[in-house]
Amino acid sequence: MRVAIETCMRHLIVAVLLASCVDSSSGPETEPPMTEPEMQTPPEMPEHDTPTPETPDEVIARWQACMTFADFHAANMASAWSNMTTASNQKCTSCHVNGGSGFIATTNEQQMFDVLKMNKYLLLELVTLALTAEGTYHVIVNDKTIPAAGSGQVPHAEHPHFDATAGMNATRMFYDLTQARCSTPI
Repeated sequence: MRVAIETCMRHLIVAVLLASCVDSSSGPETEPPMTEPEMQTPPEMPEHDTPTPETPDEVIARWQACMTFADFHAANMASAWSNMTTASNQKCTSCHVNGGSGFIATTNEQQMFDVLKMNKYLLLELVTLALTAEGTYHVIVNDKTIPAAGSGQVPHAEHPHFDATAGMNATRMFYDLTQARCSTPI
């Protein structure tokens, strides 16, 4: 699953890069010739005291490093997500026990924790990143994706309906415990 997602992301990046290089009406863009080297403005260099902003991957990795099994257990994450039942009496574990369809729900607490700690794509179903006014990223609870799947919203129209309240409450508690554990909020 991870390989497929990474392959799709690589293809998307290549497509975006190619699209930015080609203007559909006039062919490849060319840069004007450089005339006077002294006329060029050097790029603005950051001050030595200004840290380089973290990338989204670095922010998620730092948050994952703050995650502990004790907090995961205290938040009752595995039980909350694995015991949810759809409107058609189907447990979430019947499809998502091993991370199927990009989400993990299992009664095996250690397995679920380990997967979320190591796999950012599955973790991003529960938490996500928000951009601050300062242009930095921070982790927030993803209160959109799972509730949308539970109510059959696009692109989850075919997903069996379920009430995500118990799982989202557990996720919020795990989020709060993890944020408190980080030396600075992420």
